[in-house]
Amino acid sequence: MNAPQKKSSIKVMFTLLIFDALFASMVSWLEGNSVDQVLFTCLYLHAPAKIEDKALRSFGHANRRQGRQLVDC
Repeated sequence: MNAPQKKSSIKVMFTLLIFDALFASMVSWLEGNSVDQVLFTCLYLHAPAKIEDKALRSFGHANRRQGRQLVDC
């Protein structure tokens, strides 16, 4: 495996780990834990517009919107 492919696969792995952590935070919140304790401990959700990775930025925006919709219900 050459260096560019290795860097790319590492980036994908870390992005997936972040997605997993965000999903776990959302589930924890849905189970009744405080939004401050679970969702906003992730810095990616504080300002998703500043995230450079397009997939992660979209996921951050979607996660925040979903949280807002659930609160408004």
